[in-house]
Amino acid sequence: MQAAASFFRGPVPLLPPELAGLPPLPARRIQWRRCARILRELLADPQRTDKAFEMMEAIGEADDRPFRCFVASREGQRLLRERPSLLRVLADRDALAAMPEGSFGRAYLEFARANGFAADGLMHARDAGSRDLNAGAGPEREWFYDRMTLAHDLWHVLSGYGTDDIGELALLGFSRAQGVTGRAVRLFGFVGGLVGGRAVRRMVREARRRGGRAVPLLLARYEELLPSLLGLVRAQLGIAPLREAHPAGLPSGTVLRRAS
Repeated sequence: MQAAASFFRGPVPLLPPELAGLPPLPARRIQWRRCARILRELLADPQRTDKAFEMMEAIGEADDRPFRCFVASREGQRLLRERPSLLRVLADRDALAAMPEGSFGRAYLEFARANGFAADGLMHARDAGSRDLNAGAGPEREWFYDRMTLAHDLWHVLSGYGTDDIGELALLGFSRAQGVTGRAVRLFGFVGGLVGGRAVRRMVREARRRGGRAVPLLLARYEELLPSLLGLVRAQLGIAPLREAHPAGLPSGTVLRRAS
């Protein structure tokens, strides 16, 4: 499978004929004052995930590239036809706990428990922060963007990036190479690099290269990968080891609170 950097490069693909009737994502105007308020609130409390989703709404998010690239691929089309429920799999903690020691599924379960995360926690934060982020998207897009939201925590596990502001900024760079390139993502990356300085900007560049060299993770069949050993899954998906991707290590301490 081609690397994500080339998979998401080039013009936004047209929808395949069977999806040609889907309405386009509605264009939204940027609400500048609301954006400024949300940014101040996020800088004061970077753990307010709902505010990140509210920013996507306020900044007029309408990035359809991930979905269009997804459905332009054969594997994406197969997944869309089958529409497996990733939420149901991630919410079944008994099944995850029964997976082998060292497996991707057990690593996700430990990550979720350590952080107090529910499988649908990000979806609730999204719904709390944005009233109509995916309004009018159609059931196909709703399934896809739900799956992409759920994959965020899985990408934490696969990448090894933590949930503090350093880890989130690293995952932001990684995710940009994986096709998550909306206005809010670019804004968060710009602010994080501006506040964090040279070391953080270097880290984000390294994380972006790492994400670009991996396969397109939006096409991964997580339901089938969870029972496999985490190291093997990372190798299969082309995710370089953390030390190889960041030879100088990750910056320590907090970043975003410096600007509050």
